[in-house]
Order: sequence, then structure tokens, then C-alpha cells
Amino acid sequence: MSPGRVAVMGTLAVAAAVAPLDDVSGSERALAVAACAGGIGLHALLAWIPNRWPRRLLSAVDVALVVDALLIALLALLSGGTESPAVWLLPVFCLAVTLILTIG
Repeated sequence: MSPGRVAVMGTLAVAAAVAPLDDVSGSERALAVAACAGGIGLHALLAWIPNRWPRRLLSAVDVALVVDALLIALLALLSGGTESPAVWLLPVFCLAVTLILTIG
């Protein structure tokens, strides 16, 4: 599991938790934080799999990218799409995930 991914997902969870109430409902806020926590948990599992089965490293990396894409899609849906002021975090998340994948 990349510490950078955990940092980015943790930052998004904090951003979702402190978002103004007029922009996000309580259930949407909880779902966004839960999605980020679930993403961190899945990445922890995906980091453990190649240690146990080394031949599964490429599969774990591919699944990690799918988890990232699903998290981005869910957060975009929860933030109200293009009408939300929080939508600018999504390109930053995409860039961070791409850099993390290429660097380490």
C-alpha cells in the first residue's frame, strides 16, 4: 500500500468530513468518508496480497487502479458533479494517484 494513496484518501475523507453542510447532506458526508476508509482498507488488502502470492502483483496493481477509479466516480457523484465547489479535488486526486503509481 502506497503511503501517498493513504494520504490522498485521508485528505479527501477529512475534506468530506468538514465540508459545509449546505453543500453536502449528512448521509452523503458519511458515505464519502466511508468510501475513503473503504478505499484505504482495500488498498491495505491489495498490499498484503503480493506479499503472500508474489505472482499476483500485477493483478493487485490493476485492481488498485479500479478501486481508485470507483472512488473518484463515487466522490464525483456525491459532490454534486460539476456544480459542487469540491469537484476541484478530483483532478488533484487523479494526478496524485498517477504520480504515486509511476514513482512508487
